[in-house]
Amino acid sequence: RTVDVINAGNGRVILREGNHEDVLRLRELKKGFARIAFRTEEENNFSMNIQIVPIGLFYTDYEKFRSTLIIHFGAPIAVADFYHLYKENRAIAITQLKDHLSDAIKALIIHIESEDNYELFKEICKFRDAQLFAEKQPKLKLEERQFFAKKELITGLENANKKKPEQFFLLKDDIDQFSSLINKSVFDYQTFEKEPPSFVTLFFHSLTIL
Repeated sequence: RTVDVINAGNGRVILREGNHEDVLRLRELKKGFARIAFRTEEENNFSMNIQIVPIGLFYTDYEKFRSTLIIHFGAPIAVADFYHLYKENRAIAITQLKDHLSDAIKALIIHIESEDNYELFKEICKFRDAQLFAEKQPKLKLEERQFFAKKELITGLENANKKKPEQFFLLKDDIDQFSSLINKSVFDYQTFEKEPPSFVTLFFHSLTIL
């Protein structure tokens, strides 16, 4: 049925992980999309010029109603580029196309590769989000700042873990202590999101109190 849809000149949107979960990571992609693409091209002697467009989704708050969703589109991947490999070995061609799409999607989303430090990276990202509220970057919207700051932060943490493991261990210890204090206190990360009040706001609040 899917091949018939594509042969009729229509596109298809496929959620390649097969399900959804609140994780900052791209999970293993299923191979069905590659089989569909190759089968369609094969039935048309590889004349369809099928393009697979990687898409990345970023929710500013995965569980909050009416939060912002940012959609990033990557460069199209031409199925015909894998033609010769597919003719030689179909299984390898399907796997390589899947891996190629996986790498392309990872560049468009927040992806934490490390499983051992996943919770640590996620905790640091939460605090970084809070800091962004106080920063002034008029060229970018807050949601865009959140995305690019997370990407940069995760890349930096992964590099630090590989190149400076001793310093990374100290950072991990500090974050663990900070998170523990936050959980025990009456504060949360939203406390850090509030910008300092202006003089006018303080003045009128003082009048109200008086």
